[in-house]
Amino acid sequence: MTVQNVKEPPITFTASPEALQRLHDNVQSFWCGDTSTIPILDEPPSSLQFLRDFVGPSRPCVIRNAMPNKDENGEPLIKTLDELVEAHPDLMLQVDVTPDGHGDCVRRVRLDNQEAKTVQVFVQPQQRYMTLTEFFSQLRQNHKCLLVADLMAGADAGTDEETAVMDNVFDTLPLVTELVNLTMPAAASLQSPGVVYYSRQNDCLRTELGPLMKSLAVPKSIDFCEHAFGTGPPDAVNLWIGNECSVSSFHKDHYENLMVVLSGTKVFYLCPPANALLLKQQEYQSGSFVHDQADGTWKVRMDYGANATADNYGDKKVFSSHRVRWIGADPTSQVHLDADPLLSQCHVIKVEVHAGETLYIPSLWFHKVTQTCETVAVNYWYDMKFDAKWCYFDFVESLDTVGPRNPGSGSLGIANALDDAERIAQLIRDHARDIHRVVATLDSHQKLHISHPSFWWSADGSKHPDPFTIISANDIRRGTWIPRSDLTVSVSNNIDSDYFTNIDAVLNDAGNIDIGKYALEYACRLEKKGRFQLCIWPEHCLIGSPGHAMVDCIRRVLDEWSELTGRSVEWVSKGEHILTEMYSALQADVPVTKSTAFNDALHISLAKSSKLLVCGQAMSHCVNYTLRDVVSKWDPTETNRICLLIDCTSPVPGFEDAAKTFVDDMRAKGVQLKEAAQIQEWMSA
Repeated sequence: MTVQNVKEPPITFTASPEALQRLHDNVQSFWCGDTSTIPILDEPPSSLQFLRDFVGPSRPCVIRNAMPNKDENGEPLIKTLDELVEAHPDLMLQVDVTPDGHGDCVRRVRLDNQEAKTVQVFVQPQQRYMTLTEFFSQLRQNHKCLLVADLMAGADAGTDEETAVMDNVFDTLPLVTELVNLTMPAAASLQSPGVVYYSRQNDCLRTELGPLMKSLAVPKSIDFCEHAFGTGPPDAVNLWIGNECSVSSFHKDHYENLMVVLSGTKVFYLCPPANALLLKQQEYQSGSFVHDQADGTWKVRMDYGANATADNYGDKKVFSSHRVRWIGADPTSQVHLDADPLLSQCHVIKVEVHAGETLYIPSLWFHKVTQTCETVAVNYWYDMKFDAKWCYFDFVESLDTVGPRNPGSGSLGIANALDDAERIAQLIRDHARDIHRVVATLDSHQKLHISHPSFWWSADGSKHPDPFTIISANDIRRGTWIPRSDLTVSVSNNIDSDYFTNIDAVLNDAGNIDIGKYALEYACRLEKKGRFQLCIWPEHCLIGSPGHAMVDCIRRVLDEWSELTGRSVEWVSKGEHILTEMYSALQADVPVTKSTAFNDALHISLAKSSKLLVCGQAMSHCVNYTLRDVVSKWDPTETNRICLLIDCTSPVPGFEDAAKTFVDDMRAKGVQLKEAAQIQEWMSA
């Protein structure tokens, strides 16, 4: 089995373990306190006390009796869904519907329904119109289904059950189908009700749900809060109705938030803004759930450009998907904690808010939300003050990383690499005794590498090339980009005439390498070979840096494999030589020494494998050229002994076409293309 290392992003900010521990301890001691609880006030505080003790220090709290229990006529207030339905049975709602209760979160999706390739997509719920009575009926039906599922699963469901749900993979709705009819379906028009949740966040109680606002008799504002915040009346007053089937993933709001539970119980998992660096928002393609009535399944409709029509179907510019910044990590999930140990540094506070209680969530606090039963709640959003707190938060959130992180972040990050890595780790764990050899390659680069910005200067010496700049031989001839003249080539980075032919053409009168001559000759040889031109990459996998290491979840499972089998992982470093690129683990594209020439010994040993699995990053580059080199000297009648795990590798963003060509070429060569979950049958064949 060969594993290409998951490339880590360049580290633009680093902190020692001691500094990280100090941050964790300071947040714990001076901000969050005991994370097993938060302050509970039996009566609403004064505006001054609320400002001093909670708003100013940005600390959440639970406040009891903040809402009146009776209306102005002394009648008990409507608080339950049954009472709302009795008062307004035909009121029309626009309801969120999902297949499993998880919407507005990152889900696994097959783009264009590729047979095995999944990516992470931010998926919103489907919107359906229904009356309050219909919503009530479907919510109760969801509860009954959950009770049956819990009974069948046994008492030990919970976190494992949620993890299994989030592992579900959804196909995309074909583009032409999407363009036919984008109208919002009514409840009765669909075969499967899905999981319903009312969570309109558009000031619904003061606009479209005016009659409910009057029946609930909740105030237009909470006086002591409005005075403490000092930003005027609330921007929105929203209604929330759901049960234990619905879960909102971790997110933050740019509002001071008061969540008033009228009936039932809501459960919040809170993290302070200081955890922004650990939770790490990323960009994801976006879409929304839709129930496909043709086959009765749930699919994802990707978000495409506003100019999309059936006539310009296939135009990539028109159909390029929108991207949304969201949090894919969950510090309450053991799977996520295993994949990214830094999440354990998050200060997660679990809070149950019962009927009659109000939770204050300070602006920018992260929160995940669910319910323990059927719950009705109202929240007030007051605009936050964009002051010093915002300045610090915005800076912290913009930082790339603090030490080893998941492989999907950073300037050379691959959005789906964390999912790929988790599947690789699980495959090794599941088949540990069947795997007799692991060859793991590590990209290992110096800072001053020919494909890194700092190796080059512009003609006037004012700047380095930006990452992803293509430098052609003609650019070097014209002097558009010039290799730095002060570059010192160490003995270990010299070139050997046995491997670099016509070496005299790149030497100066003293017999040393002339960097200018070499750079031009190197670019010419790359272009003549026809694979690619010289591409400037962000600095990555720098030797000795955290980004040089194998991603944690794979490294840990490789240790387990060694312990279980008594075998050691074979580590193959590549890319150390500063004067040539080495995408393939078997050879550099322009060999300059023995260590960069074709590694016949490694190839011969791989060819002895009864089955060879290939996976890792990136599909467009290192996996691509490594496997091409493996196949080039493999018995063409036995390439079916090689399997590319196509859901355990992803392309560098912008190089998707190169990855597709690679996959097509390998299929034509007879290489097996399979998902990790399909590998058992192939291995035992």
